Amino acid sequence: MEYFFTYNPGQGALDTQKETFVLSNSSSNTDQTTGGSQTSGSTTPSQPTESTPVEDTVGNDTTGLKRTDSTIEFYVNGAEFADLHYTVNGGGQQNVGMKSDGNRNYTYTVSGLKAGDTIEYFFTYNPGQGALDTQKETYTLK
Repeated sequence: MEYFFTYNPGQGALDTQKETFVLSNSSSNTDQTTGGSQTSGSTTPSQPTESTPVEDTVGNDTTGLKRTDSTIEFYVNGAEFADLHYTVNGGGQQNVGMKSDGNRNYTYTVSGLKAGDTIEYFFTYNPGQGALDTQKETYTLK
């Protein structure tokens, strides 16, 4: 029999490694498992291998980005409006209006990125005294 467990340690669902349990015809309780151990009719699976999420934050309290694995959330705080201008790996520039939370804070999420991708970006936003552009920044996923 092959089996694995899915569990949530509080940081998202994780799967254990796939295990194989073979019940022998012997009465000596020497059943075989691959990756686990058999004692008195119960199987103890191997500990799952957890990968630590890649997290990074760049910027300041007003503008920047927060990365979690292959997703980047750009943010602008304290603005009347905010637009994000970005390229991925030198491709065509994307110009997008950012989503407001209703409290003058804006976000926009880009997902599906991978290690080695380079993003160039800047923001256009109005902190209340007229629109301004930030400096162009570069972020490379490591």
